[in-house]
Amino acid sequence: AVGYDPALHTIKEIDRLTKALNTAGIRLTPVTDNPIDKLWEKERPRPPAAGIIHHSIEFSGKSAAEKIAQVQETLKEGDQDAVLLTAPDSICWLFNIRGGDIKHTPVALAFTIVPKEGRPTLFIEPAKVGENVRGTLQSITDIAKPDELDGALKALAEQKAKVRLDPDSAAMRFAQALEAEGVTYVAGADPCTLPKAIKTKAEIAGARAAHLRDGAAMVRFLAWLDEVGETGRVDEVR
Repeated sequence: AVGYDPALHTIKEIDRLTKALNTAGIRLTPVTDNPIDKLWEKERPRPPAAGIIHHSIEFSGKSAAEKIAQVQETLKEGDQDAVLLTAPDSICWLFNIRGGDIKHTPVALAFTIVPKEGRPTLFIEPAKVGENVRGTLQSITDIAKPDELDGALKALAEQKAKVRLDPDSAAMRFAQALEAEGVTYVAGADPCTLPKAIKTKAEIAGARAAHLRDGAAMVRFLAWLDEVGETGRVDEVR
């Protein structure tokens, strides 16, 4: 048997590995406690806790309320009761927020359950939600701690809710949490992916402005390289 941590592998990845290993007579088994976590426990760095900020509609072009309604309409069309979002970029897009948990990528690490009706719940470390954004968020979503997510999934399972998970991005542990309560998840693409790809006029304008800034920076760099490249004085950065 080969053990794996269900929190670190997607549903699709485990399905693929299970089929591949079965042909060799090897059984894939989930482990409750990751042995690497136990070894790393004392010296492990603290999780990132960068504060989130509001992404103005001036730049997004669409309010979070409109986006939530769009996702809920997708759920109704698919006869699904809720969706668990696990991709940070989808969550930040949905709520019009940005974060700093990952270098060079303005996202916050969090999870979200969006029901087909009513308010979503954002599961995020409280330290990330400052007064600068709390009021705006609380007007559109409930806020809970990440360790409350399993309880929320259990509650949905007890209601025999049809919960949508994206096999390409959702960790296997979420499917197992539902299955432990006798409910099978509904496989479906992250409902934010397609609408997120369709850019608003504000987002298109922002992308063009960013390219202009980036182009100017590149031209300055190339001009500097031309000036000092032949002399070898590459430490003379302007």
